[in-house]
Amino acid sequence: MFHLLLLHDSGSTSLIYSHTGVGKIPFYPFYWIKDGLNVVAYLFYVAAILIYPYSLGEVELFEEVNTLVSPVHIVPEWYFCSQYAMLRSVPSKGAGVVIIAIRVLVFLLHPVVVGYTTPASNVSKPVVVSLVCVQLVLTYLGFAPIEQPFVWLSLMFTFMNFIIHIVLILINLGATHCFAVGADGQLQH
Repeated sequence: MFHLLLLHDSGSTSLIYSHTGVGKIPFYPFYWIKDGLNVVAYLFYVAAILIYPYSLGEVELFEEVNTLVSPVHIVPEWYFCSQYAMLRSVPSKGAGVVIIAIRVLVFLLHPVVVGYTTPASNVSKPVVVSLVCVQLVLTYLGFAPIEQPFVWLSLMFTFMNFIIHIVLILINLGATHCFAVGADGQLQH
């Protein structure tokens, strides 16, 4: 809050080094309203956590521990559920480790291979949206119990995940090799 008050009072440095008031947007009322809405949203979130602390927790966390019986339904944290669904879809532990290693490798290759400003970016955007949808479904399937329709769907969406990654990489590799920018700034085939 102290930083925001100082920032609102004196302003910040300009990227275009315009220290006059001509090229700047005034903090009041635009940023005061924006910051106020952020503070109100944050306070609602904190109030919900303080009033209903157990509403988002797992019910199984409150059961008494029995060391002789393992839990019926183990659910990882939400950010690991898509990986968990991929691991459960494959019957072999070794194949599951290979799938997760390939997934990490593909994510590490994306900044190198996939460009969102290439001429194929109009084609890439729907592919990225479909990839996000597949990730959301895999996250849901990670929460689902280990039963037949969910295991089969996990395998199908794992396959779709890798197919979409391959398509996205091929689109962008093809776009960088098929198009070149000339000296005049125009795209050339």
